[in-house]
Amino acid sequence: MKNSILKAAICIGLSVTFASCQKGATTAGVTPDEPSVDPWEGYEKTADGTRIILPEPITLDISVAPTRAVNNTLRAAVGDFDGIYDGDERARATVNTPKPAERPKRPTMPYPRGTVEFGQWYYSDEYREWQREYDRWQSWNTNGGEDWIRDLHIPELKEGDYKVDGLVPYTEFGWFSTGVDVTPYSKVTITFYKLPTSGVLSFMVNSKAYHTYYNRDENLAPLTLDNPFLITENPDFCYEQDVVSKRTWSDWQDIFPGSDLGGDDQFFDSSYLPMFSRLVDVKPNDKKGIDGRESGSTEPVHEIRSIYLERAVAKVTIRWEYEYYPAGSTEEVNPVKDHFFDDIYPGQYANITSVIPNNWTALLSHYDKVGKPATNMPFYRSYPNISHIENETVGTALLSAGTEHFYMPENFPTNASEQSTMLVYITKFNPDTQEIVGKRRYKYYEIPFGTKRADGLREIRRNHNYEILLRFRKAPDGTEQPYIVDTWEDQPVDIPW
Repeated sequence: MKNSILKAAICIGLSVTFASCQKGATTAGVTPDEPSVDPWEGYEKTADGTRIILPEPITLDISVAPTRAVNNTLRAAVGDFDGIYDGDERARATVNTPKPAERPKRPTMPYPRGTVEFGQWYYSDEYREWQREYDRWQSWNTNGGEDWIRDLHIPELKEGDYKVDGLVPYTEFGWFSTGVDVTPYSKVTITFYKLPTSGVLSFMVNSKAYHTYYNRDENLAPLTLDNPFLITENPDFCYEQDVVSKRTWSDWQDIFPGSDLGGDDQFFDSSYLPMFSRLVDVKPNDKKGIDGRESGSTEPVHEIRSIYLERAVAKVTIRWEYEYYPAGSTEEVNPVKDHFFDDIYPGQYANITSVIPNNWTALLSHYDKVGKPATNMPFYRSYPNISHIENETVGTALLSAGTEHFYMPENFPTNASEQSTMLVYITKFNPDTQEIVGKRRYKYYEIPFGTKRADGLREIRRNHNYEILLRFRKAPDGTEQPYIVDTWEDQPVDIPW
C-alpha cells in the first residue's frame, strides 16, 4: 500500500516538473516578463488619464496642402492622406489667401499668329500657367477667398487644451461673407497645452454646422469623428436625423427650405471649405516641439514643424474656348459657326460629404441609418435643369470664353450611373443675324469626370484639381458637336450628339 502511494506521488511530482518546463519553453524561456513601460512616464496626466499636461506650450504652424494633380494612384485608407506631399508641394501650401493685388498680366505673344511656333507657345507650360493664375484671380473675384480657416476642432482634446491664432472671423455664419480683410490673418498657428495619450491628433477644420433644422444658432457645433457628415447641397447643416426629417418641399419656392439649390450653383464657398488632417504616433520632443507622422505615411516618426490640411472636396476648373491651334498646325481653328456654350453646372453628385477622407463605407452606413425617402434626401442628387436664364446676347456669349469653378464632394461609384457629372448647356444661333435660334439651352450633355480607375469608372478624390477644357468640332455629317479636351487622358472624348 505504502509503495503504491509513493509511486503515485513520484509520478505526480515528475508530471508537474515536466509541465513547468514545457510552460517555460513556450514563453520566453525561463526569463520573467519585463514590466510594461508607460510611454508617458515623467509627464503629468489629466485626472481621466486621456491627456498629458505639457511642461511648456508647443506651437506649430498650420497651412493647406496644394491640390494634387489628377493621378491613378491607389486611394488611401480611411482618415489617411490621399498622397504624401513632397518638399516642393509643401512649399506651395497656403492659408487664408488674400485677394490678389492685381489681375495677372497675359504673357506677350512671342510669335505671330498662324505660325507653328505660336501654336506651340499657345499650349506651352508658360501659357497654361498664366491661365491657371488668371483662373485663380477670376475665381477669387467671383467666389471669394481660398483656404480660409474659420474654425478648428481637435476631437481628441478638450476646450482649453489648445489655442488657435489667425482664424478668419465670421461676419454672418449662415452666409459665409467674403467681405473680410484677411491681411491680419496671414499666418495660422496652434499652441498645445496638452497632448492625447493615444498619440493621435485629428484636425477638423471649418466643420461647424447646424445640428438641427430649427433653433439653428442654439445647435451650431463642430462635427464629430462618429458623425463627420455634411449635407452637400447645403453644407451649413450636419447630416443628422433631426435635420433631414424636418425638410419639407416648398411648392411655391420649388426648393427645400434652407437649400441653396434655388438657382445657386455653388455648394461649397471657396472661403469656407471643410478640411481635415491627422497625425499619429505623436509625442513631445526635446526641441520644444512634437514628433509624429501623418496618417497614412510610411515614413518613420520625425519632427513635425507644420500641420498640413487637405480640403474635403475636389476643385473642378472648367474652361471653354472657341478658337485654338491644333498641335503642330499653323492654322487657327474655329469650327463652331452656329453654337455657343451657354452654361455649365454640376450634374450628379453625392449629397453627403464626409470631412474625414475616404470614409465611403461609413458614409453609406450613416445614410442608411438616417433612412429617409429618396425624394426627401436622395443619396445622389441630380442638379435640376436650370430655369433661370440671363438675358445674354450672342456676341457677349462668344466673347465670354473663360472659366467656371466648382467644389465637389468625394464620390466612389460602384457603377457608371453613380459617377459625378457636369452639365454642359449649348445654344444655337444664326451666324449672319447673331440671333438665337429657338430655345436657349436647347440641349445639354451630362459629362462624367474624375480620376479614372482600372475598371473605367471615375471617382472624385478630395484635394484634387480636375481641369476640363471644352471645345466644339465638326462631325462627319457637318453638324457642330462639343467635345472635351480631356486633361486626364491623352485623347479628346466625344460628347454624344
